[in-house]
Amino acid sequence: MTLNQPEDELNVVLEINAGAGGTEACDWAEMLYRMYMMWAQRRGFKFTELNRQDGDVAGLKSASIEIEGEYVFGLLKGRKWGAPPGAGQSVQFSRQTDDFLFLGIRTPDGGR
Repeated sequence: MTLNQPEDELNVVLEINAGAGGTEACDWAEMLYRMYMMWAQRRGFKFTELNRQDGDVAGLKSASIEIEGEYVFGLLKGRKWGAPPGAGQSVQFSRQTDDFLFLGIRTPDGGR
């Protein structure tokens, strides 16, 4: 993987939101949160939880996290995340500042 785009050097703010799938969507949002946290920690990146709302029964309804380090966005965009079958997610680019890219992730809606 070549990290030669200007945005590759940027840090990332991720917003993870559970879809309308109830507890299953909240569980999947929690799994995504943990995957990003462990990915950041293994690479020595700074991981900061900006906001978190737990699910009613389990998991989380939403979370905002910040990951800071060298080439965070470039490394994230090249990562192939493993996921259970049918557990796709929607990733949307939100906005960019001089130092950060803001991304939104929504978990599946439980087949709805």
